[in-house]
Amino acid sequence: MLNAILETVLFLWLFALLAMFFLLGHCLSRRAARSHELLLRSWFIHLRWTNVALPAAVLTWIFILHHSNDPLRYVKWSETSYIFLASCQVLAPPLLALLAYQLGAIGLVRRAVEPGLRLRNLLAAWFWGTLSGPVPLLFLITGLVFAAFSYLRLAAVLSGCAALCYLVSQRAHWQSMGITFEPIGAGELRDRILAIARLASVKPTSLRLLRSSRRPLATAFAASGNSICISASLVENLPKPELDAIAAHELAHLRYKHNLLMLPALLAPPFVFIALFSAIPWPPLQRYAHFLALPPGICLAVAFSRYFERKADRLAASLIPEPAALIRALARVTALNLLPTQWSGWDAKLFSHPSVAERAAHIASTFHLPLGEVLPQLSPPPAAPEDLYPLPPPEPDSVLNLHVQRSELLRNLSVLASFALPPLALTWLHSSLSPLFLWTSAAAASLALNYLVETLRQVFDFRSLESSFRLRYHLSGGIFTAFAPSVDPRYFNGFAFWDVGVTSTEGGLLSFQGERLSFTISSTACSAAASPAVPRKARIGLLRADAFDFFLADRSFRLIALTSRHALPALIHAWSVAPPPSLTPHLPDFPQVESSTPSQVDSLSALFAGTVLIALVTAALTPLLAQGWTPFPALAAAAAGLADGLLRRFVSRPKPAARP
Repeated sequence: MLNAILETVLFLWLFALLAMFFLLGHCLSRRAARSHELLLRSWFIHLRWTNVALPAAVLTWIFILHHSNDPLRYVKWSETSYIFLASCQVLAPPLLALLAYQLGAIGLVRRAVEPGLRLRNLLAAWFWGTLSGPVPLLFLITGLVFAAFSYLRLAAVLSGCAALCYLVSQRAHWQSMGITFEPIGAGELRDRILAIARLASVKPTSLRLLRSSRRPLATAFAASGNSICISASLVENLPKPELDAIAAHELAHLRYKHNLLMLPALLAPPFVFIALFSAIPWPPLQRYAHFLALPPGICLAVAFSRYFERKADRLAASLIPEPAALIRALARVTALNLLPTQWSGWDAKLFSHPSVAERAAHIASTFHLPLGEVLPQLSPPPAAPEDLYPLPPPEPDSVLNLHVQRSELLRNLSVLASFALPPLALTWLHSSLSPLFLWTSAAAASLALNYLVETLRQVFDFRSLESSFRLRYHLSGGIFTAFAPSVDPRYFNGFAFWDVGVTSTEGGLLSFQGERLSFTISSTACSAAASPAVPRKARIGLLRADAFDFFLADRSFRLIALTSRHALPALIHAWSVAPPPSLTPHLPDFPQVESSTPSQVDSLSALFAGTVLIALVTAALTPLLAQGWTPFPALAAAAAGLADGLLRRFVSRPKPAARP
């Protein structure tokens, strides 16, 4: 009788969940259809309900299952089958509810993209958007709840699946939405951002321009690895002082390491309240501590996020000449996204960012701005065309950029595999080896395998890059080389060098033809920093390559052979001993490149994120592939990944060559 009642309750809950989400999506779709101006506002409500209602549905569903005395207790096939069926039982209703919501809001989805979009593109955008957003969120929340209930095996599987889903689908999600990332090339915009970065004591490794081919996207954000992304819509609509303020705000996040602190600030508060409520000697509170701790935990996490935003606002306003420009910039971005200036109701309490009116009041009080000056800033006039930064032209398909984007996912997966598989393989020997020797060997094997895999990957990457480059520009002779704007190993926009191309000599001229620049110089036009017969060695990741350093107009440069070992010395020697021509060719205007050192590329935020990802993936693989489960393989893999990051961060690098 009790089982029949329980099954009825579960069925009714599932039906109500599907009906509620379908009706919600349908109502939002009808609201967006009434007015085109309400489209983005309805899309905003769509995201809010996806991020709030779905976790609430998951928690309610887990609560029902937790008090049903384990409906899967009759499954005794194996531990792996139990984990699989339990995961499906927990996640199937929320995922079905999300599908019902998307079906109800299909009109909203269609209006959120360009007119005439093909069905297959719409389905691709929906699939990758779901796989990169709500699905990892559901996996992560469910895994955290099971960890709180001491179901560590199931929590490990779900958390690892969340990490893998996000990693695999992130780039495909951007592509399905028509969003591309391009390096911000040399020009006024890049120079100004780098000038503000120097004031903030930040050295960004990448400045990216975000273009959207479907609908305007007014946003900017700071990413791991000291990277800044600014959308083209902001460049087209914000005057120069306001765009400077937005860039300063994102640089402030990098200065205070908010991208490193945000994840612990969001995840730690619920567990703190769970431990606090569980320690109170009151049985009802202890029994429901996992659910009662979530509201205050979420509120505390939101408070941390708002504190980070206010702190970044204060620093950004101090980095620009006019603090009121930040208020105007925030108000203009809010207007571009069709959002209200002041939150109301629960929005004012649950949004991760304060409203523009609240942020404006905080900036005014910090910098003693009169109220009469602040209120007009919330409704700035349209920007004149002459007040805008020139939008960088769309960059043609770069062989180097396309190659890096294609190989990025493969690189991440190879790093995960090299750190996760050795501890997993040694798990089978857990009964015959001492734990200390076992996990020390696992960490050492992970490091060795990672270095081997990365070396082989770089070798094949450079060969593939050379083939693509020669095919694009119809070049057969010469040596495939990298051109660096400094003999000191530096990075900018994700590259350890400025350009790739082919170097060749003819007579007394040395020619370089690359994607970004081409030049021809004579042997008397520069002074070499190293003997041509014994060139220097350059480090590209783990590889050592032949390099030649030279100076032009009081600036140092470096050519690095990427694939042809020992060919560059002979080429440079032939160039240096050949008689120079009577006319020295005109030297091109080499662009100034602001860059960061290798230790800043391997930033703490990227190192922390990589360590967590390695631990989650290893913890997820162990109960599925190994005979027994223990957290030690994940800890060994995480320790190996952390050690590798620290070694790369503090390893000695070649020093710049001294000018003769």
